[in-house]
Amino acid sequence: MQRSDWPMAPGAYLCAWLALVLLLAVMPAYWLAGLCALLAGGLWWRNAALLISAFKRMRYLLLSLMLLMGWTVPGDALFDSLWAPSWQGLHAGGLQAARLLVAVWLVRALWLYAGREAMLAALYQLCAPLARLGLPAKTLALRLWLTLYHAERLLSQPFRALLQEMRILLQQGIAPAGPDQVELRLCHWRKREYLFVLMAWLVTGFLMKVWA
Repeated sequence: MQRSDWPMAPGAYLCAWLALVLLLAVMPAYWLAGLCALLAGGLWWRNAALLISAFKRMRYLLLSLMLLMGWTVPGDALFDSLWAPSWQGLHAGGLQAARLLVAVWLVRALWLYAGREAMLAALYQLCAPLARLGLPAKTLALRLWLTLYHAERLLSQPFRALLQEMRILLQQGIAPAGPDQVELRLCHWRKREYLFVLMAWLVTGFLMKVWA
């Protein structure tokens, strides 16, 4: 699904998302819990499939993160045993899981409603200034597009079908062909895009100073 009635260019929202990702690292637990609950409720109302699919794909990662921190962060034992995880570790793991969920939910929602091509064009626009340093911005954007193209195609398949296709590809020793041509439609930034990004980073800097 692709929208053409965005009030601002998708690249501006992507810059604001990057600012929020930095802010999540220092956000207090109650603010993080409220943001996670608010975002989950909004996504459940607008697109429950997006919420559920993202959580299903990440459930083992989130569980591993909580268990890893539960057994590595020292603190009060969860129960009376030498191998018991700590309350502090599980709490820290839960915070990290919530940060990861918020970041993934937001970028996934942005990717869905703006469209894959629009978001990749936004990424290219953000990376384009790096071309002056000798970095191949066009090549990076194209390779990212191809990676996400195949990742989205594979993740949309059932797990058994995915294993079967991967087994066939490994036996053949070849990769599936991607699209022959990729077209990126670049959006012109206006004053409101620059003001929006500036305000997002100013608010992020202020809150990081307050919460740090």
